[in-house]
Amino acid sequence: MQKTLVSIFFLSVMISAQAPSGYYNGTSGLTGYALKSKLHEIISNKFVNWHYGDLPNFYNQTDLDKYYDHGPSNTTILLDIYSEIPNGPDLYEYTSANVATSASAEGAGYNREHMMPQSTFNGNYPMYSDIFYIIPADAYINQRRSNYPYGIANSTIYNTFSNGSKIGNSGIPNYPYASRVYEPIDEFKGDVARSLLYFVVRYEGKLNSFNPNSAIEKKEYFSILISNCVAVEKNKR
Repeated sequence: MQKTLVSIFFLSVMISAQAPSGYYNGTSGLTGYALKSKLHEIISNKFVNWHYGDLPNFYNQTDLDKYYDHGPSNTTILLDIYSEIPNGPDLYEYTSANVATSASAEGAGYNREHMMPQSTFNGNYPMYSDIFYIIPADAYINQRRSNYPYGIANSTIYNTFSNGSKIGNSGIPNYPYASRVYEPIDEFKGDVARSLLYFVVRYEGKLNSFNPNSAIEKKEYFSILISNCVAVEKNKR
């Protein structure tokens, strides 16, 4: 297991709404793959490999609910996009201490949810502890999501959760993947799409080394995951 690399400067950048001056130097005028490759270079050079066990403490800076049930002064309650009810009170809330290993119902604790399943990269660092796409999420919902991709569910629904997110068969037209997907509520579909886009840009050079043994981890499946989320975001609009 790799050692934790701590950078106060980078942490401040990570949790800031704005990148520092010059952060995106070299991207002006770029589009398409050239822009993607330049962004990969920038975020890879600035990356810090946290230890997985450090994430709950960092969530007190990166994943606090300052937008819905709590305001800017909140320093303890986490934002869980799998259970957050944007227009009403949440049925349960978590602090960073409420980590759970398993759950038989919602509200029993949260997991550190890899939005791209760990089995994709065999649980290896640095993907294993990359806080940019590992979020605090209700343990029960996370376990039901399993390795299913994000997407839009059709009328065949297997699970509906307290904030309206659900698991059902994929309902995105003209896509070969028709098995189960996890559909977050509209409020957070853009967040999911951006997190997966980050993952593909950050780890573009590692895709060939990822697990080829299951259809859900095949390289072409990344295209389905990202395309699903793009379709989700368009549907939201």
